[in-house]
Amino acid sequence: MRFENIEFLWLIPIAFLCVLCISYIAAPRHNLWISNVELIRGEFKSNWRIRLWWLPSFLKGIVILLLIFALARPQFGLKRIEIPSEGIDIVIALDASSSMDLVANNIKGESRLEQSKNVVVDFVQNFAGNRIGLIIFQSRTLTLSPLTYDHNALRRQIESIETGMIDDGTAIGLGIMEALSLLKNSPAKSRAIILLTDGQNNVDVVLPIQASRVAETLGIKVYTIGFVGQDSVSGMTIDTQMLHLVAERTGGFFYNAKTVDELTAAYQDISKLEKSNLADITYSVEMDIAQYLIWCAFALVVFGFVFKKFFLRVYP
Repeated sequence: MRFENIEFLWLIPIAFLCVLCISYIAAPRHNLWISNVELIRGEFKSNWRIRLWWLPSFLKGIVILLLIFALARPQFGLKRIEIPSEGIDIVIALDASSSMDLVANNIKGESRLEQSKNVVVDFVQNFAGNRIGLIIFQSRTLTLSPLTYDHNALRRQIESIETGMIDDGTAIGLGIMEALSLLKNSPAKSRAIILLTDGQNNVDVVLPIQASRVAETLGIKVYTIGFVGQDSVSGMTIDTQMLHLVAERTGGFFYNAKTVDELTAAYQDISKLEKSNLADITYSVEMDIAQYLIWCAFALVVFGFVFKKFFLRVYP
């Protein structure tokens, strides 16, 4: 147990001195004149009302002590509380270049873009209570959603993504920088970018390594996903070394997903890693019992008044 305002405990000796002054100096003294003491001797010996003459004064002292302790705010016991103001802010950066329209080897005949969109939608739905933003990149970037808790609106934006929404290209560095612009002023405890691409950076306005240095300075992790690792249709390859360096520099991880199952596993792994950062965000706070002391003091005041008014005998 500790006291939030321990300085109020100095009132205890001051109150004690005040009670002494009132009792022995300021309080009026009443005399009872009787002709024969034998007339009341029996009353003093047998009447409990007379024996408890001191109880009202004692209760007043207890009330004063309780109020002083309430002012000092004693805190006792522990309770666990969570801080909801700090969560996870994530920006999804999705490659929407024309190569993402190529159909990968799958039973449904879906393009890599469609497969990626399905996996990202599942990721968003499992990340309730945290803000997520969305950008796409080709030769330049386009922000489709700022950081938001409205995951239903975000899902509709993801489902609307198509190739050709902007000029074709693969500006990975610009994609990272655009995502950073959404996260740089975020107060969240954990901030991260999840970048998915199927090609190599071919727009040199901002190189991916340069963008990763900015992310490192801001303390924002970048998770990079290559999908697919080797495109057997077009012969295009992913710059796995560059994606690995970007992720490693910022504290993230690189995933080389060759199938939709591996892509799903990558997003699930990122979800677990980010959520684990907040698993211990709880604080131990001591419970303030001042209000209970005030209620006890009030109850004693009522009891003392009733006891003195109706049970104690007072001589005129």
